[in-house]
Amino acid sequence: MKEKFDWSEYISNLQELPPLTQYSEKELVHAIKTTIPKKPGLTILEVGCANGRWLRWFAKEYDCDGYGIDLSTKGFARDINPIRGDAFNLPYKDDSFDVVYSFGVIEHFQKQYRRKILEEHVRVLFDGGFLICALPNLYFSLEFFWVKYFYDYKQGYQHFVVKPTELKQVFDEFGLDVKHFSYIGVFRELSFLKKVKHIAPFNRVLSGEMLYICRK
Repeated sequence: MKEKFDWSEYISNLQELPPLTQYSEKELVHAIKTTIPKKPGLTILEVGCANGRWLRWFAKEYDCDGYGIDLSTKGFARDINPIRGDAFNLPYKDDSFDVVYSFGVIEHFQKQYRRKILEEHVRVLFDGGFLICALPNLYFSLEFFWVKYFYDYKQGYQHFVVKPTELKQVFDEFGLDVKHFSYIGVFRELSFLKKVKHIAPFNRVLSGEMLYICRK
């Protein structure tokens, strides 16, 4: 596929982690820590690693070996193990990692390509390993209008709507067990919305992201 957007500027502007300041980041970290156990010698791969900020978080919290792959080398740092590569053809053998994850990647591709990217996640994952997928919640949510106007229309990004039912179907097809699903964050970090975000009818509408943690 032809890359339609140059991610170099976006990666250059990313902030480092920690500190974790966003509501969604705190919820994401809590879900990971309560779902994925720590063990010696853990190997982790991030697909779309950007500047490696989440890989550095994993290295600190899980004392693991972190590997990253991205189309742009702009943010690559020496304290992780990054390579330039393609999410559709990961340059790793089958069953190579304990954890494979992508944050904000698959929504930039059409449905058939999203499936292929996730298939590669699963291929390089050990049996018993964990797949983590976090992406913007654009299905019947306030986030849809913000992303489509301020990112796609104004800045030239490309986001597609991904339905939870689509991901659940793909995970079932690949034989993955969904250990955790949640709507995380709150629309544009507006604090007054946090009071109603956890009320069932409003949860999906007000949340900024979706999070899946599955086990192979």
